[in-house]
This record gives sequence, C-alpha cells and structure tokens, in this order.
Amino acid sequence: MLLDREQIKQRVLEVLARHVGKAHAIPMSELTSAVQRCQVTPSRRYNESRIVRSVVEQLRREGNPIAHFNGRGGGYFLAANEGELADTARWFRQRAMSAFRQEAALKRISLTDLLEQLHLDLATPRMRERLEQLRAEREDHHQENRNANA
Repeated sequence: MLLDREQIKQRVLEVLARHVGKAHAIPMSELTSAVQRCQVTPSRRYNESRIVRSVVEQLRREGNPIAHFNGRGGGYFLAANEGELADTARWFRQRAMSAFRQEAALKRISLTDLLEQLHLDLATPRMRERLEQLRAEREDHHQENRNANA
C-alpha cells in the first residue's frame, strides 16, 4: 500500500511521539521502517528513507520540534527541552557555515566577504518583505497549533 504525503507526515509524528528526548532517539532506518511498516533494505536505506527525510524537513519548517544528533546512538526525536533544540540548531548552523566556506572558496573570496554579500542580499526591500512574510506565516502556524491544543 502506497501512502500519500499527509499519511506519511501523520505516521512520522505518531512514531516520534514515542521518542521524546535525546535518550530516546530513533535512527532514520528504524523511523522509515516504522512509518512504512516494512523492513528497510540495508544497502538501500538512504534511498528508501528519502521521503521520510523530506517529510521530517517539512515538519520542521511547520514548527514541529524535531531534533536529531549524529553518531553512535544517534537519530531523530522530539525535543524535550530548549537545549536539545539548540543542539540541533547549532548542527544546522555548522553545516551551513561549511557550505558557505566551500562557496567562498569556489568564488575565490574570503568567507567574510561572502557573508557580507549575503547580508547585503538580505537588506534589499524585496528580501525584507519576504522575511516579514515568512515570519507572519510562521506565527500564523504557531497560533493554529496553540488553538488546536487549547
């Protein structure tokens, strides 16, 4: 049985509801197996988990506190506190900075120059308007969640 994206989102949230806090992290291959209700082939686990990773990203963008950590015992979980969210955010920032360093090297400019360019890009009226729109959408989503939980 093929699941549509909304069904996959719901299953991801149901599984992660049983994995709250870093100590209860679930590896992506196990999360994928639980969501799809079938075994993941070890040699194909990356491809088989692609849709679940995409859904996790979407759920995060929607404001769900899905955290993760790499390494031994690593996996995905619902953050139990702000510290766990901060650790995940720090990992994303380190990943972004690595990408920026690579971009700067490709352009043969300093990382500082690249970051200044990015800052200037964000300072345009059009970009400020888009950022405000994204903030408003996020606040609307949080308000919907608060209303649903009330």
